[in-house]
Amino acid sequence: AVREILSKLKQDAEEFHFQEEVKRAVITCPAKFDILERQAIEEMALATGFEEVEVLEEPVAAALAYSEDGQKVGSYLMVYDLGGGTFDLAVIHYDPDDQAFKLALPPSGIRTCGGDDFDLRLYYHCDDIARSDLNRAINPQGQIDHRFLRECRKRKENLSAMENTTISAYLDPSNGDVPVLFKQEVQRTKFEDLINDLVRKTSQLTSNMIDDADAYSFPVDTLVLIGGSSRVPLVDRTLSETIKPLEPTKWGNQDYAVALGAAYYTQRKWGAPMPHTTYSIS
Repeated sequence: AVREILSKLKQDAEEFHFQEEVKRAVITCPAKFDILERQAIEEMALATGFEEVEVLEEPVAAALAYSEDGQKVGSYLMVYDLGGGTFDLAVIHYDPDDQAFKLALPPSGIRTCGGDDFDLRLYYHCDDIARSDLNRAINPQGQIDHRFLRECRKRKENLSAMENTTISAYLDPSNGDVPVLFKQEVQRTKFEDLINDLVRKTSQLTSNMIDDADAYSFPVDTLVLIGGSSRVPLVDRTLSETIKPLEPTKWGNQDYAVALGAAYYTQRKWGAPMPHTTYSIS
């Protein structure tokens, strides 16, 4: 599947962006990928027609983007990446002599922890309410109602900026009945209760890695938050309580930091003359 995706992306880049052949690619991957997984990515990319391929760790790409954006970077930077499906954590060493970023410690993280899990927590909360108030499940067949799940995702995003929001959607009819309206106001505090255990797991791992870095004389001086789910206010508050005196740093480009870093890496590696593109494998 990865090969087909890369082939399609290469074709789109050539047809819709550059109008000429793209021969080079930077592909980012989770820092936990071992050498065999990286080789597999490179081989698949070469098989699609790329002539030169670079595989770059996602936290390294994010650190590069943060630095190139003019942000202050010390010797040891930690990247806290809470995205849609996974949580990744890495300590990055910055070498001022060659202006390069490298992993200082083995990365950590949680394979299934992110925005998708937050959506599901809100979904099942609504399912409990529907069973209690409407005497039916969100989906009577027992499967996930993906239309309703998308509604939960939208309202979750609202709660990053608002104290409350309303989930409103017509549920598919059961037993031949007409569609039923589900409408429920959700407070940010309730949503935070639903996801609190997941956020605290990420915060504890962060604290543990900071301690490990100190033990190896790699004192972390900057903690950068990336990934869309790191915008949830509970994340910032929980980290601030857990990792004092270090403060988490929010950043305007955190949603696409990895892609931006890959682009900067591409520029450093090959310059501008030849079209090239960047991809992320998560």
